[in-house]
Amino acid sequence: MSAIRYRPEIDGLRCIAVLAVILFHAGFTPFSGGFIGVDIFFVISGYLITRIIQTEIAQQRFSFARFYERRVRRIFPALFVMAVATSVAALLLLAPDQLQQYGRSLVAMSLFLSNRFFYQQTGYFAPNVDELPLLHTWSLSVEEQFYLVFPLFLIALARWAPQRVRGALAGVLLLSFALCVYREQTGKLDLGFFSTPSRIWELLLGCWLATHVARHGAARVRAAGAWAAVGLLMTMVPVFAFGPTTGYPGWLTAIPVAGTALLLRHADASNAVGKLLGLRPLVAVGLVSYSAYLWHQPVFAMALHATGQHAAVGVQLALIGLTLGLSYLSWRFVERPMRSPALVTTRRIWTGAGLGSAALVTAGLVANLGDGLPGRFDLDFSPFRAIDLPVQEQHCRTLFPGFEANCLASPTVEAGKAIDYLVLGDSHAQAFAAGLVARHPALRVVAIGRDGCPPFDGVERYDVNEKIPCEQAAEQLARHPIAATHTILIARYAYYEQGSGFGWADTAGRRPRSIHIQPQGHAERSDAATYATVLADGLEATLQRLRAAGSTRVFVLLQPPELGFDPRNCLAFGLRVRKAGACTIARDAVQMRQQGYRRAMEPVLARHPEVTVVDPMHVLCAAESCTATASGKMLYRDDDHLSLDGAALVFDRLF
Repeated sequence: MSAIRYRPEIDGLRCIAVLAVILFHAGFTPFSGGFIGVDIFFVISGYLITRIIQTEIAQQRFSFARFYERRVRRIFPALFVMAVATSVAALLLLAPDQLQQYGRSLVAMSLFLSNRFFYQQTGYFAPNVDELPLLHTWSLSVEEQFYLVFPLFLIALARWAPQRVRGALAGVLLLSFALCVYREQTGKLDLGFFSTPSRIWELLLGCWLATHVARHGAARVRAAGAWAAVGLLMTMVPVFAFGPTTGYPGWLTAIPVAGTALLLRHADASNAVGKLLGLRPLVAVGLVSYSAYLWHQPVFAMALHATGQHAAVGVQLALIGLTLGLSYLSWRFVERPMRSPALVTTRRIWTGAGLGSAALVTAGLVANLGDGLPGRFDLDFSPFRAIDLPVQEQHCRTLFPGFEANCLASPTVEAGKAIDYLVLGDSHAQAFAAGLVARHPALRVVAIGRDGCPPFDGVERYDVNEKIPCEQAAEQLARHPIAATHTILIARYAYYEQGSGFGWADTAGRRPRSIHIQPQGHAERSDAATYATVLADGLEATLQRLRAAGSTRVFVLLQPPELGFDPRNCLAFGLRVRKAGACTIARDAVQMRQQGYRRAMEPVLARHPEVTVVDPMHVLCAAESCTATASGKMLYRDDDHLSLDGAALVFDRLF
């Protein structure tokens, strides 16, 4: 087998892939499917790596040590430089809770476990992903996990079953693709997105193609141009036609993946597509595509943290220019020198990689175990910490072992005795109850609900990607009654009524969180126009159930105003820029957001005079605006949940 010749059209294809990803992450709406650039990279990687391994096997010079040394030289130096620079920026820009999260992601990245970490923490299309500087490293983890095993697999086949190499690759490819489709069909898209087993079919298609080319040689010139054109269409159309709601990865992923394979097989200097991909500007960007991929997400994320808002188009273009500039410097002064054994010996590259990885892991652990290093800034960041009350949670489950939903009980609650306040709802119930317990420790308070689930009977919720298991608190109470003097219902009603988030903080400026609610047991999803009716019917059923259960006094706490922005914007720390008016939102905007659910719930509440309606806007809003702060205290811990102080303020003023 002859040596592998350089193909400029592959670098041109890399250019398309990396620009698609960058423009998608920059928020340019036409490139709504730009995330498929990663799929293109996977196929290219599998193809080239297999060609290299096959060539070395044929020449009887393959070495596992040399293979993994090349991987280290290719991947680690530029990754390390990016991680160090990003970590310095994180120290200057991130609040403690954010730095703590960043520290965890840094450890995961250093161990090439980012895909598992981000699957457990978030989803690729979740609203807050633009804030995560290392989210993009999930794909590197998938590749490196694959390449830990693949060379062994290929060598074993080549030695003991050389005639079955392509068949074995095709078999594993089909199994992986079937798993990918299964996870899409069963609503487990996030798992399918980040999981190596449901992604390796893309790499394996490139691997299979490499073995096919090695066996059959170059494609027929007459047909190559047409097939290359088809491949180009299959890779380019999804960049503009796909989006976060496509259902990805799944069946449709086969389109850009197969298109990439067609381009690798048929595009060359003999046809128009190959000549197009071989143009110098495309090749130039393709050469620095790895560094460009590494730098784009940290650049965008840190700009977002510095300003508290998504940049205007002109600024985003400037950030793309900065990304490409950093990419060239990284390629010129890091990637190229480190790939040369003459400049950096084998011993030095392995020593540097080991020490560098250890340093990054150590830095990540310090940030995580040090609670995000709050001493960096002379400010109180405690309001922004997620509610974490393990003692109260354990106490609740000890007292009420039958509850499957989230459960919180104040230390004063005793078995068999009536409680003062029973709070039912979604995550807002937990936030509100935590404020009550913090301000009034003598109160006997229990909060029950499930995060992200409407607290009303007979209502199911679906996300775009999966069904959320919501068993309403009232239904569980029917099986496990709790005697309470007061019962409070609280939830993010507008979220369920409209089926979407609110403002920048919840839509990431371009990828709105989208959910669906419907009557329990319906086979098909409800139309968005029916959400208000579903919500009202659920409220009616819940109030009737509570009344039948003998609940004494019931309160419906209307939804606190959603800010639509990160309340950290109210503070100036590090290199963050505090904008004028950063802590308020127009009251008109809040009323417009909430008018739908209020209108739907109003007739239901009118039929239940025994229910007291409490409106937190009376406390959190003035005549013209609603605020995130009061008397020097932060009233919110994020864009829609009240902080401990905010919950206590609402309770003290209105109950």
